[in-house]
Amino acid sequence: MSEEARPRAARLQKWDTAQIAGAVYGTISAAVIVAGWKGTTPSDLVYLLLGYVLTLWLAHSYANFVALGGGRTGWDGLRHTLVHEWPVAQSGLTVTAVAAGGALLGADAADTQDVALIVCLVNLVTWQLIAYRSGPPVQPSTLRVGLVVNTIIILAIVGLWALVK
Repeated sequence: MSEEARPRAARLQKWDTAQIAGAVYGTISAAVIVAGWKGTTPSDLVYLLLGYVLTLWLAHSYANFVALGGGRTGWDGLRHTLVHEWPVAQSGLTVTAVAAGGALLGADAADTQDVALIVCLVNLVTWQLIAYRSGPPVQPSTLRVGLVVNTIIILAIVGLWALVK
C-alpha cells in the first residue's frame, strides 16, 4: 500500500511518544533561539540555528544512547538512536529553512525573525496535534492542560522576543 493510500492516523503512528516529545522539545528550544537572536542578517540566523539544531540532535541522541546502555550497542546502536531521535532535528530544520529563505530573498533580519518565530509556534501546535491524533483518545482535561501550557510557553517565547526587540 502506498504512503498516500494509508489512512492519516496510520501515517501519524510512525512517531512514538519519545519522538514526539523530542520534536516538541526541539521546536521550543529553536523558538527560544529565534526569539533571543539579535543578529543583523538572516544568514546569521541560519548559521546559528543550523549549528544549534544539529548539536542538539547529536547531544540528545548521544544522551539516549548512553542511557540505553543495555539496549543496542556499538555503532549500530548509535546509528539506530540517531535515526530514532531525528524528530529533534527535524523540528528545528523547518525554521532553519524559513531563515534560509529569508536570506536567499534578501529579507530584512527583523522580518525573517518574525516569520521564523511564527513558524516555530505553528510547529509547536502541529506537534501537539500529531501527539493527540497518533495516540489513544485524549481526555478533555488533557486538552485543557495542553492549551494552558502551550499558551504559557508561547507567551514566554513572545515575551523574550519582545524584550530583545
